[in-house]
Parts: sequence; C-alpha cells; structure tokens
Amino acid sequence: MTAAPQSLEGLAEGLHDYAAYAKSLWRIADKTGALVTFNLTPAQKLVDAAYERQMAVQHYATTRALHRVLTVPHSVALTLAHEQSLPEIWLQRCRWLRDQLPTALQMRPGGTRANALSFDGFQSRYYVGSVQSGFPGMGDTISYLHLSEVGSWDKSPILVDPDAIMADLTPALPTGAQVRGTVQIRESTGRVRGDWWHRTWQAAKSGDTDFQNIFLPWFLVPEYRRDDLVPDIRQLSAYERDVLLPAGKAMRFEVDKAQLAWRRHKIRQSPWFGDAEAWGAQFPATEQEAFLSPGQSVFTTAQISAARATVRPPIWRGDVVVGDTPSTYQLDRGDGGHCLIWERPDERYHYVLGADCRWGTRDTSDWDVGYVQCLETMRICARIRGRFDLALWGKLLAALGFHYNTAVLAPERNSVAATALMPLLLGNVAPWRYPRIYIRAKDVTIRPRFEDYGWLTDANSKGDIIALAKAGTLAGTYDWADELAVDEAESWVHDEKTGNPGAPKGSFDDALMSRMITAYVARRERTRTDLYVEPVPAVYKFRTAEERVREDVLGEGGPEETP
Repeated sequence: MTAAPQSLEGLAEGLHDYAAYAKSLWRIADKTGALVTFNLTPAQKLVDAAYERQMAVQHYATTRALHRVLTVPHSVALTLAHEQSLPEIWLQRCRWLRDQLPTALQMRPGGTRANALSFDGFQSRYYVGSVQSGFPGMGDTISYLHLSEVGSWDKSPILVDPDAIMADLTPALPTGAQVRGTVQIRESTGRVRGDWWHRTWQAAKSGDTDFQNIFLPWFLVPEYRRDDLVPDIRQLSAYERDVLLPAGKAMRFEVDKAQLAWRRHKIRQSPWFGDAEAWGAQFPATEQEAFLSPGQSVFTTAQISAARATVRPPIWRGDVVVGDTPSTYQLDRGDGGHCLIWERPDERYHYVLGADCRWGTRDTSDWDVGYVQCLETMRICARIRGRFDLALWGKLLAALGFHYNTAVLAPERNSVAATALMPLLLGNVAPWRYPRIYIRAKDVTIRPRFEDYGWLTDANSKGDIIALAKAGTLAGTYDWADELAVDEAESWVHDEKTGNPGAPKGSFDDALMSRMITAYVARRERTRTDLYVEPVPAVYKFRTAEERVREDVLGEGGPEETP
C-alpha cells in the first residue's frame, strides 16, 4: 500500500524550528573552507532565542529570511545591504542552501530573477537589494524586512539618508491586523555615539520603539580563541579583570584564557599594532565600546570615564520665571522645568554663567544652554536649557545670573547672538541691563569695545576650551556634573573631510559647548577675582605662672643663643 502524497504545507509542518531545520538540511563552509553542519553559534543562539523580539546578525538574518519564505505561504522577505556588490553574493549563497534541500521542500522554485528567489509552491519571494541601487519588491507587502549594516548607510561613499530610506520602505510594510507576525531586523556594527544608528539603538533601549536590542560581543564567536597561546597568560590586565570578564558574566558566558590569548595576539597585529582601544571599536566586548570609534572621537574612553565619575543628580528642577525685568524673577519647582540646580548660591562666593546661544523655537532648532560655575569650588551649580526666542533667552540668563550673586555672564556672541542678544544685555534696546558681562579684552583697565563683550568661538578659542576640558578631566579638576554634557562629549567626532570636531548629523552639542565655555571663562575669571577664603581661627596659648618665671625671669625655654 502506497502512502498518499503529502502536501507541501504538510511537508513544511514541523520544520518551523529554525535551528533544527538548519542543522538537518544545510551545510555551510567554515573558515577553512570545509563543509560542516549548520549548527548555530553561541551568538546566533542568543539571537535565535530572542528572534520574535527581533535583531540579528547578517548571515543569520539572511538564512532566517530564506527559512521564512520556504516555510510560510504567501510571505515576502526583503534584505537591503549597505553595498551594491553584496546582493548577488547573498542570493547566490541562498540558492546554494536551497539546492541542498530535498526537492519536495524547495517549494517549486519560480522563474529566475536577478534580484530575488521565488517559490511558486508557497507563492513566496525573497528579494535582496542595496540601499545604493534601489529596492526590489516594493510592489509587495513585505512581512520580513532585514536591513544590514545600517550604521554604515550614512557613511558610505554614496551617502544615504537612513530616514529617507525608511520613509520609502514604510508603504510596503504591513498595517493594521497584517502587522502581526511581521519581522523587522536592523543589524550593524556600532560606529560613534550620536549617529543615526546609535540614536535608533538608544530609542529601543529606552522603550520608545517596538524594537528590542541584542548586543553581541566578540567573545561569543567560537573561532576567536588561541589555545596554543594560553601559557602566555600569566596575569590579567586591568581591562580584562574589570571590563572583559564582567562583560562575559553579565551574558552568562565564561571568557577563558584561550580567548584572552586570541584578543592579545590580534591587538598586536596589523592594523592595530598594540592600540587596544582601536581594536575594541571593531571587536567590542561592551555596548559602550561598540559606539566609540577611536580616531574619530574627540574625547578618549579614559576622559569620558573620568567625566562620568563627576556626574550627579540635581537637587532641584523647575523654571526661572521673569517679570518685566530680569531682576524681578522667581524660581518655580516643576518636574518638566528648564532649569536644574546642583548647588544653591552662597552669598560669600563668586560665579560665572557661560551660555551657548542659538536662534529658533522649533523642535529641530539647536538648544540654548547655560551653566553656572562657582569660582571658589570650581563646581557646576546650575544648568538652564531650552529653545527660546533671544529676547526671552537674554532675560532668563540675566535672571539666573542675578540669582547667583550677579555672576559674570559670558554668552557666546557668534552670529545672531552678537547682533540681538548682546545689545539687550548691555541695555541698548531695553529698559534694563546686566551689570557684569564677560570682557574678552586682555587689558581690562581700558574701556572695552562692543565686540569685546561675551565669548567668541573661533578656531583658536574652540581649541582652547577643548584642550582645557580634556586635560582638566583627566587631572580630576574638571566638574561635569551634568550627564547630558558628558553624553554629547562622548558622541563628538572629527569630521572625516575637515577634521573639525562636532556632533554627528542629527545630534546636538550645545550643552557640551556651553559647559566648555563656562569652564574656560571660570578659570580666567578666577585669576581676576578676590576669592573668598575661609578664615583660619587664631590659636592663643596661655602660659602658666611657672612657664612665665622660667622664660621671662630665668631665661629658660627661650630661643638658643647663637655663638
């Protein structure tokens, strides 16, 4: 008796376990070129366990897409690579994997297409394209979307705007009830803090999107080990002890000496030649390393670590509310206020208020930011931040300055700040003026000109404030206090074309600039100011009668005579 032929759907039933499917039906080439059973690596197992919660590595994601269209009827998958040369390579690999399957499980391959694999048995398709050369399959509803190396999209020779790509893809993604069962995977190595990929990662981390982050450190790759070099591991470095081993334990993974030996060996080789920080950017063990690119980043890992050690929560948050003039102000406590206070003013102390000034109140505008620093303690006392029109911004700065014992006010006077904000503060266009504005002139005994008031940022002064921030941070004399300023410092990079430091596209550095301006002006004003010094109490010693007789009458116990 012959068994009834099984339907295609029946054949696929039971093969939805991806790991079992891959292990039983596919063979892949290892690093030596030998064909081996497709057993998932530790990193791929981690991704597989969280597959329904999304995120994967590239090779895993493409084979997952192939598995999807081979086991789910009427499914459409799309992979977008970051380079034009990759789609054909990936499609060829998928064809090779398809051809390894029993004929019945190949789901009757459809007609040949340059950019897709189609399976007529399930009416499903897998498209592979590139962000640099157009998207195939845009007429279909895509239920599996894999975006590869998204961190490189806006850094490739052919510049690509990730937001524009997503806007083009959105109409092809399911809506309403169709969304259920849809998979979207975005994977990439990290580049620098503040770029599009890092902002996407942070949004998922904070729960602002439906994505879930999965970080895959280098030590999950089985091949990354040198057992022959284990005898060379006599003792652990501080990094291995304090960062690498704890990172492994956090992932329930024991990093062994063979892996440490592999890491040390690789760091000594080209192109790193002993630069462990540069190597770590390509082979990160922690999420922080993944988004810090040495050579591009302005501040080093050590400087950022030292800066974060000074971060502390504010003791007050609220709004500065001004009346007709800044001297008539009040502080209103509120969770969403634009002012943070770490230390309240001390009537004995002197203060500086440095500010980065912008123009615009739109959500896309840069920020107006100011910090207050005490000259006696050199600690940050307050921050004010928002998007204000310049008239209000001037009043807010003046009011906060009055609150801190009429602090020396040092607003950046570049561009519109010079033509609109400075005349306001000097009383040229309003019935009030601020009495203490920072003067840039070296000889302050001469009446300064209008252009000498405020802080001017140019190539030289920008270099000065950066140098002070870097040196002072490592020396432990630079108080950052505010986590926002440190975050912006960590994302600051050198422009690849000009070399100039700045925030990545789509990010801000206004808090960082304001903090550095304030610190530099505070150091300069400190040398000009008669600082308050805690009085030292006088100590009086009263002599006994016996001591007075011995010293005054007998001459004993006094200073010895010199021959």
